This record gives sequence, C-alpha cells and structure tokens, in this order.
Amino acid sequence: MPECPDGPIRQHSFFRGVDWKRFETRQVPPPFKPNIKSSSDASNFDEDFTNEKAALTPVHDKSLLASIDPEAFLNFSYTNPQFLS
Repeated sequence: MPECPDGPIRQHSFFRGVDWKRFETRQVPPPFKPNIKSSSDASNFDEDFTNEKAALTPVHDKSLLASIDPEAFLNFSYTNPQFLS
C-alpha cells in the first residue's frame, strides 16, 4: 500500500476496527450495497450529475490520439468504430 504523507492510513483511529487481512481477501461485507435495477441504472447518483450534459476532455495535442494503440481497447465493452479505422 502506498505511503500516506500523514502516516500509515491503517493506523488512523477511524480504521481502528478494520480487520485488514479479511479486508484484503474481500471477506468483509460492504457497509452499503446499492439496489441496482439494470446495468444502466443511475438512480443512486444525484440528478445534479446525471442531468449534466456530457463533455469530452479537451485534447490539446491532436497527435496524441494518433499515437494511442487501438489494440489496448479491444476487450472494452464499447470501442468507437471510428477510432479503430
């Protein structure tokens, strides 16, 4: 685990009751498990965010897109067909 500038996070009093061995092996149940109706269900997100218009991050160096290896994205669930051509 990376070092925190304020000291080891595991030693903070907030995490005093955490069994880190069980946590690392995913044997600790989550404190909250949202109800999800479908893979596109966004009802657990505030409408302030879900109503925002999507915006792409601007790319200042246009040659950057040309340098990206499209093979790195082949197993993603969505790949823009225009990017692969």
